[in-house]
Amino acid sequence: MKRMLLAGSMIILAVVAVGCAAGPREEKPSVSGPSVTSVLKQDDFSVSLTANQRVLESGKGLPLTLSVRNLSKKPRSFDLTSGQTYEFIAYEKNGDEVWRWSSGMMFIQVMRSETIEAGGNKIYRVSWPTGDIKAGIYTVKGYFLGLPDLKPGVDIEIKAVE
Repeated sequence: MKRMLLAGSMIILAVVAVGCAAGPREEKPSVSGPSVTSVLKQDDFSVSLTANQRVLESGKGLPLTLSVRNLSKKPRSFDLTSGQTYEFIAYEKNGDEVWRWSSGMMFIQVMRSETIEAGGNKIYRVSWPTGDIKAGIYTVKGYFLGLPDLKPGVDIEIKAVE
């Protein structure tokens, strides 16, 4: 009897442990100042862009996080045409592009599939190096190439180093 009770308890403990670990996890970025986030939703997907700071000095890197979440109860696969999965772009107030994460990179040209499980998410992190960026307000956008119409954007202020 004791053996059955112990075995039953171990099975319940294992199921609870696996169940707790199975859900999607999203790490919170460390923030050295107030962060800013933009979220766009379409159908059963949510795409969010977070910048670790709203204001930073020119020359510092700005950590960016793009999160793509499947809000449905079914996995979904996306057909991609290259090795590139995501993109980040920064624009001046007048709309001119000042930085593109993929600029100068080469990606394998191959048809492939990227799957996001039901209730799951994919997280992509980069840093915008603002070394040659002049002081001003910029809009940074990020997107998953499988959902190119969902491009959340955040406004960032770059301050001149004094």
